[in-house]
Amino acid sequence: MNPVLMSVLSFSICLPAISIILKGKRVSNVYQPFFFLIIISLLVEILSNVLYYYKIGNALIVNIFVLIEFYCWLKFFTNLRVNCSQGFARFIMTVGIAGVLLWVLDNFFIGDIKAFNIWYKLFYSFVLVFLSLDQINVLIVYEKKSLNKNATFIICIGILIFFCYKIFLEIIWKFGNSFSKELLVNVFTIQSFVNAFVNLLYAIAVLWIPTKKFFTKL
Repeated sequence: MNPVLMSVLSFSICLPAISIILKGKRVSNVYQPFFFLIIISLLVEILSNVLYYYKIGNALIVNIFVLIEFYCWLKFFTNLRVNCSQGFARFIMTVGIAGVLLWVLDNFFIGDIKAFNIWYKLFYSFVLVFLSLDQINVLIVYEKKSLNKNATFIICIGILIFFCYKIFLEIIWKFGNSFSKELLVNVFTIQSFVNAFVNLLYAIAVLWIPTKKFFTKL
């Protein structure tokens, strides 16, 4: 893919970031982990492009980012379930602890933190796909209004698309030697477009997030 087009697609993260800036502080705290993740993603994208310009690998940054990303999403899904069951709370705690242990194992024992590793990324991708499907199911059952303009629903659809493709991508990366170079190039090219589409969904979702209602005493 043309390097310029790749950079343009990678900076599609600016779309939800701009939407967040426009929203300001007028949104519920439920979405704060999502907002924080978008801003961090933008900073990581900028830094990655700078490193690419100087021909320096970004594996270290990516490996640190995916740990932060996982816990931002866990906090987001926890916020959505204020009155969640004990079973859901235990699940979040279990996968949270397991995530840290697997991240350490994957980056310091199985692999190298300065290399692209697979097992932790597969684990948290599957967890996020499951949580997204679970939240979508809750919305379908309990939400009485149309989901077309439901911010949580749109975000979950974005998570599903992004992390399902990420699972596919990680498997291709791990067993890439069995595939042709042309296929691998096409797979990573599609990823750039998937990433841009998901960022567009996130930007739309931010616009549909309900704003806080402020009341003044008479």
